[in-house]
Amino acid sequence: MKELDKSLGYIRKRLEPYIETIDEYVASENQQSYYDVIKKSKRRGGYRFIYRCTNINIRSAHKIIYELLREYQDKVHESAHGFIKHRSTLSNARQHTTQKYLLHVDLKDFFDSILINQVEASLLRLGINKDVAEFLSKLITVDGVLRQGLHTSPDLSNHCLHNVDIELDDYANNSNFIYTRYGDDISFSGTSQPDKLVIRSAIEAEGFRLNEEKVKLQKRGSNQYVTGLTVFDSQPRIPRRFKKRLRLQLYYINKFGFEEHVKRTRDINRDDFESDEEYQHYLEGALYGSAKHIVGHVAYLNSVEGDRAKSMWAILNNNKIRDYFYSSPELLEKVYPEKVRLFPEQK
Repeated sequence: MKELDKSLGYIRKRLEPYIETIDEYVASENQQSYYDVIKKSKRRGGYRFIYRCTNINIRSAHKIIYELLREYQDKVHESAHGFIKHRSTLSNARQHTTQKYLLHVDLKDFFDSILINQVEASLLRLGINKDVAEFLSKLITVDGVLRQGLHTSPDLSNHCLHNVDIELDDYANNSNFIYTRYGDDISFSGTSQPDKLVIRSAIEAEGFRLNEEKVKLQKRGSNQYVTGLTVFDSQPRIPRRFKKRLRLQLYYINKFGFEEHVKRTRDINRDDFESDEEYQHYLEGALYGSAKHIVGHVAYLNSVEGDRAKSMWAILNNNKIRDYFYSSPELLEKVYPEKVRLFPEQK
């Protein structure tokens, strides 16, 4: 039996270190006061709002529920690829290679469209009893809405879109299309054009809306992308412009050294600071941010086109990029253990 399938008394005891604060939060008429709301610009215009919990007890409770919810990932529809172990942007893109037509649609205000009643219904569908589902739905929403930024929201969003996945997958199977979803990014492909009206109807029937500005049809012979990867070949690939920019960065790192490259690209000069301490502090932050950025990009390339990343790992290793994450190796191991594994030995 999974832990969330147990009684409300058991769940409350599981959360016991934080239960007093949890009860206050669940009963609060202003749950948003527990969060900082960060406004971020979207690449194609508009904004998204990210909720960052400022209360350590509520944040810790969300982390526990997140771990317990992951036991239900086998209940997520097979067409969903986002936020699921062993599925990714790559597994999503693989479904759509070498197709004549590729249709992308996007859900408008994705997380903010998921209300507390939908969350509770999804928990009930998973077999969680009503008392627990009602309690948890109040704990993992903000004033009755599933908000982006909470640990639990990505997993819950997949469960809340289960009926949408069923309807769209049935339409795809009956019409000889391929259907996948990565978060709010929906893709159809096939030898003919999918019917946007049918897709919109299925989405709206479950309380969601189509983002009309992001409906895009891509035909064979033009650029075809799925979750950031090109799919015109039999194997998804990272776009050439991404690889070109990455190779250029690594060329200059190899030529000038990492620290000098960061100083040049960020225009960091000692004369602009009042003291050596202020200069060094700023430089260390810039080195850390740049190292994290470049390693993340090489790791991403490695996950899709491993052979192309081998020479890049060699450059990162030769320039000891991992040393710039933290000055202490012990702290690096503790705080960024995944980064340690990103530097394979060169043979």
